Amino acid sequence: MSMDFNYDEIMKKVGFKYVVPIMVAKRVQILKEEGFDVTAKPLVKTSDNNLVTIAFKEIEKGHVRLKNKDKLEEYKPEVK
Repeated sequence: MSMDFNYDEIMKKVGFKYVVPIMVAKRVQILKEEGFDVTAKPLVKTSDNNLVTIAFKEIEKGHVRLKNKDKLEEYKPEVK
């Protein structure tokens, strides 16, 4: 798997490091189901056609976003 994506950019967009693998796994699952609707088609091109790379790149480019990010903000610990 090549690194066609920038993980730092993904972290800026998502903000929760433990959510990123869940987002990638869910997007890969949708891509594997293929053909139900437009969301089942890759939204970016990569040098390899690895579904994991595609999912990371889609998150980086903003095609796949985190729903209810505001609810997750409530659980961020307050560090003093």
